[in-house]
Amino acid sequence: QQVLISILPLIVLILSGCVNYTPDSSGAIRYYAGAENLGWESRQGKVLFEHYCVVCHGLEGAGDGFNSYNLEPRPRDLSEPSFQKSLDDRRLEDIIKFGGTFRGGSTLMPAWGSLLNDKELNRIVKYIRTFD
Repeated sequence: QQVLISILPLIVLILSGCVNYTPDSSGAIRYYAGAENLGWESRQGKVLFEHYCVVCHGLEGAGDGFNSYNLEPRPRDLSEPSFQKSLDDRRLEDIIKFGGTFRGGSTLMPAWGSLLNDKELNRIVKYIRTFD
């Protein structure tokens, strides 16, 4: 009974779809929150990205989010290799923090610096880097 009580929250998460599971190469079951190969900080960045960014940039960062079709210019494709190579992590953090107009970007990209702290910005960048 005590074992059942201790694993009950995990069972609820699995059944609700919040946590996925898969056997790894050794056959052991691994649990993860939506992205099998992401480290902890990138998974946290994924949660933040899905909350703040996905409506414009889309689930995979391709600039095809729900709201993207209402915007001109359209949101940047964050998965594009040339974009990934053109910015270092600090500049990408600054764009998210200060908005698209930082260094001449789009006026439609909001500044998230008043809502996100530096650690959260860094985690979003780590997640964006998984798109390449």
